[in-house]
This record gives sequence, structure tokens and C-alpha cells, in this order.
Amino acid sequence: MVALHDFGIQHYTLSGGQDIATRSGYDVREATPYGVFEARDGYLVICAHMPDTWRAMARLMGGEALSADSRFHDAPGRNAHRDEILERIEAWTMAQASVAACLRRLDEAGVPAAPVQTVDQVVADPQVKERGLLVEHEHPVVGKTELPGVPIRFAGGPLALGRAPLLGEHNRQIARELGYADPDIAALERGGVLHSEPATGTER
Repeated sequence: MVALHDFGIQHYTLSGGQDIATRSGYDVREATPYGVFEARDGYLVICAHMPDTWRAMARLMGGEALSADSRFHDAPGRNAHRDEILERIEAWTMAQASVAACLRRLDEAGVPAAPVQTVDQVVADPQVKERGLLVEHEHPVVGKTELPGVPIRFAGGPLALGRAPLLGEHNRQIARELGYADPDIAALERGGVLHSEPATGTER
């Protein structure tokens, strides 16, 4: 979470502790406009805080007149007029037919944007499937499961993934490696020294 919070931490450390990030809703105050906006049938993220993407966004919403408005030509100006810009963008997104229509026009204009998806949409997303972000496992209790995998990929081969073992699942194997014979291991199990979690749903 520290790594994911790099923006706020950098503002704090680089300002000598003077700039402390606060809640700002669904957008980034220091990067106007960069945030979540409502459309008729859902929500989308729009990232138009860089000079070229802002000009493209402004042209899309208000033509050359808005693109030429000097109040919005740099980041401090856009941040100072944050409320006005956010209102303009949400009025534009709500005027479109759908999230998909917003995304189509934003993509044509060269403005980075993406839909805000529900969990079922994420699981069904073609990119999620193509990148193998969900991994299928055979669990000894619940059977076949599909869980999020490790998103990091290394060159040279696939990342081996396994499941977490059940409590005591490898007791016998480890005991044998330590030199215990099977009768001794059985005695330890009867005495409660070694305990393992049942591997069937009915025994849990």
C-alpha cells in the first residue's frame, strides 16, 4: 500500500511535510482533470490532466473556444478552476448515450479513458483472460477454484503458481524427511502431536 500511495507520499516528502494529501472524492485534486465521472449507464475514468490531452478534451467538449481558454492552459490554472472543469466534463459525459459512447469519442480524440467495471465485468474482461490474471486451482476441500494470480510477469518462462497447503497437509512427508518411520508418525497422529486438516468438505 505504501508503493501504491506514491503520489501522496511524494507530495509530502518533496514539500518538506507541508503538503498532506486529503480526501477529494473520485478525482485527484493536483491533476485536473483526472478521475471518475458519471455517464448515463455507469461510470468511467478520464485522464486529461496533461497539456495535450486537456486540449483534446476541451476541444471535444467545447470546441476551439474552450481549448483556447487561457485559464486552463497549465496545471495550476486547471487545478484552480477544478470545480468548473469537473462540472463541464460530467455535463458532457451525461449528454452522451452511454459509457461506451463516451469511450468511443474519447478514444477518437486521443484522451485516455476506461470504464469503471463491476467485479463480474472484470472477470469476463477479454484482457483479464488473455493475460491469465485469473488462475484455476484444484483445491482438496472445495474442488476447482478460480482465483486472482500474481500480476507480475518475468522474462524466460511462466510464473509457477500453487495453492496454500491445508493445515498439516505435509506432516507425514516432513516427518519422513526428518527420519521418522511410518509407525512412529501414526503414533504421533494418534497422540495429537501431529494434526492435519481433513481434505474433504464433508469432514470439515
